[in-house]
Amino acid sequence: MPSLHPHARRHEACPPPLHPARALAIATAGRPARPGPQRGSAPAAGAAGERRPGGGGPGPVGGPPAVGGTVEERTAATIELDGRKLFRIWPSSNLSAEQRSEAINQQLAQAAEAQGALTLELRRANNLPVLVLNDRTLLRVTERDVAEGLEAMEQAEAWRQQLERALARARAERRPDHLRRRLPALLAVLALAAASHWALQTFWRRRFPDAWALQSEGQGERQRRGSRFLQRAALLLLQTGVWIAALV
Repeated sequence: MPSLHPHARRHEACPPPLHPARALAIATAGRPARPGPQRGSAPAAGAAGERRPGGGGPGPVGGPPAVGGTVEERTAATIELDGRKLFRIWPSSNLSAEQRSEAINQQLAQAAEAQGALTLELRRANNLPVLVLNDRTLLRVTERDVAEGLEAMEQAEAWRQQLERALARARAERRPDHLRRRLPALLAVLALAAASHWALQTFWRRRFPDAWALQSEGQGERQRRGSRFLQRAALLLLQTGVWIAALV
């Protein structure tokens, strides 16, 4: 039998290459399948979107706490008398700050209008400082009302002194002799305002004479109307400001 060529023997010994898909099937044959998640199994601890204790929804752990309460529960109201602001109070357990301030401001206004003696005392009820005006409860100082660094009694005493000064001033301003003493000063202020009004008008007429010139139907008259209006409006604003400053 004739001998084969050496290169022919080498080609005969090598098997033909496999198709890639068939090779992948052979490689994965007999390998155990990886178990998948069973139905109804609980997710692993620490998974994303995990519900935290306390009823919180999905979200990152360590987020800022939610701010509770309505707007009224987080808003302070002002105590004032005759338009002068004295201090601010906060909501109590059963009343909003606005409800508390309305009752207190009304009682202060009545005391300022009343005749006779006026007493404002600091008492204690249910371990809370209470301001009593003419034997009527005016204000219960709660923990939320107390400024940082003060005790409740210290805050109540400071407010008591402030209210006493405000009531004394309000009553003094309502006396007839006080009005008579203020009448000359009021007349002087009105006279000064009238003089300033006249001086401004005189100066403006000399500085901007065209603003009060007789209007004609010339070619450029429409262009000058705008500047005249602005000049007169500026004078009116200045004069109004003078009278507002005199009356306030």
